[in-house]
Amino acid sequence: MKNLKRIYTILLLFISFTATSQVFIGELEEIYLGYEEVTKNDFDSLNNDIKSLENFKFRKALKEARRTKDSLEFVSNRTKLHVSQEEYLKTLRKAANRSSDSTEFIDKLSSQFPELKNVIATHESFEELYEIVRPVTFNGWLEELPSFL
Repeated sequence: MKNLKRIYTILLLFISFTATSQVFIGELEEIYLGYEEVTKNDFDSLNNDIKSLENFKFRKALKEARRTKDSLEFVSNRTKLHVSQEEYLKTLRKAANRSSDSTEFIDKLSSQFPELKNVIATHESFEELYEIVRPVTFNGWLEELPSFL
């Protein structure tokens, strides 16, 4: 009987140790040492085109993007991103419409395009882009309404 108890306790200890000692093998993200070298950035050129226009209209830009079916590409030594121009313009409009200042706009864009997070955070041009894009959104029009009345 004593031997049977010992065998049961040893068996119980063995089972409990094997059940709790699981090996987890996960896939880790790559770690890059150094800086990100951008080889192609179509987003920056589109942003510059928007800033250069004196009277930018989302409706016209979206029609043109649908008609031409252009796409934007961002390629660096770390990431690759391929988005249609129409989708990017829609995202710009949504982010500008739903944000109250340029930092919130940058945060919303960074969350929509995590691949561009480093580029968006380092460029001051996105603050200028917000100042140009915000007035032509619905909430931007509502903000400007009291000045017309």
